[in-house]
Amino acid sequence: MKGANGWNRRSVSTAARSFLRQHEDAELPHFTAICVSEFLDGSGVRPGTWNQKRGTLKVFFEYWAVCVR
Repeated sequence: MKGANGWNRRSVSTAARSFLRQHEDAELPHFTAICVSEFLDGSGVRPGTWNQKRGTLKVFFEYWAVCVR
């Protein structure tokens, strides 16, 4: 099911869960750009999927940064 932004909600939640599962021992404030790069580079996906995963994580961390303030 697509949201107002055109993204498939199931795909977005799957990408976020996959990233968090890969780093399950880390606390959210300790994630680094290196963690995100390793996740994206290690996934071996096509460019379109890579961009979607990158966008998902970008929005997630932007939202988190606003909520932490």
